[in-house]
Amino acid sequence: TERAKLEKHLPLDFQRFVVAACRVLVEFIYDTIERGRRRALREMLSLCEDAVRGDTDRVVRERLLRYLETTYSREIEDIIGETGRYDKLMRLVDGKVESTDGEVLGGIRSPREAQEIRGQAARFLESYPDHPGLLTLRAVADVHCPDCTISAVVDDLQAAAKFAVARYGNDQETVADLTAWALSKIYERQFMHYAEVASQLIYRRSEPDFTRSLLASEHLHGSMSWEPATYLMGRLCDRIENEILTE
Repeated sequence: TERAKLEKHLPLDFQRFVVAACRVLVEFIYDTIERGRRRALREMLSLCEDAVRGDTDRVVRERLLRYLETTYSREIEDIIGETGRYDKLMRLVDGKVESTDGEVLGGIRSPREAQEIRGQAARFLESYPDHPGLLTLRAVADVHCPDCTISAVVDDLQAAAKFAVARYGNDQETVADLTAWALSKIYERQFMHYAEVASQLIYRRSEPDFTRSLLASEHLHGSMSWEPATYLMGRLCDRIENEILTE
């Protein structure tokens, strides 16, 4: 990506090219490297906050071990490689259905597996801090953990949706489908926090077209549709009220 940015400036004379190259370098440092360092500090802060609330030695030891493990490295590298679709991300979390007998193979089956995936996703995010697949994986793995932090889940999913469009060129339907899938995992594992997370994601973004795509996703059904439907109905009521007042 950075090479492509530099190649655009090749027609410039030497001095102007050097200035442009310096600008690309500085932007890369602060947009990628600094963001990765900030990500690492955030994980350290999360570790410390969890440690002071429980058995400090055990929490620190387990979080560090989960962070350093490489059990899911290959699967996570595959997720990094896909930016248009997120099938490999969903397969890692949900597992794969064996066609012969319908048995589900793989997927997150225990809190320990969720903690391992969360730790490894956090480590990869230091190198790819804006990757929507990694951000979503970190959030979804977190909701499977007993020490889940809802504010971190909201921040990661919001960043994933933002970067998917701005950095990776995903269309609205793809981003909405990814968000809807993540919300369905929260509904399954952290039901009491689903409404809070869904509402924050929808109202912070405040884009009716995105919310309509979210509502149309196959991953949202039944009572999971309440928050996006309520938002859209509220927008419609506001428009009707404005039309009446202007007449």
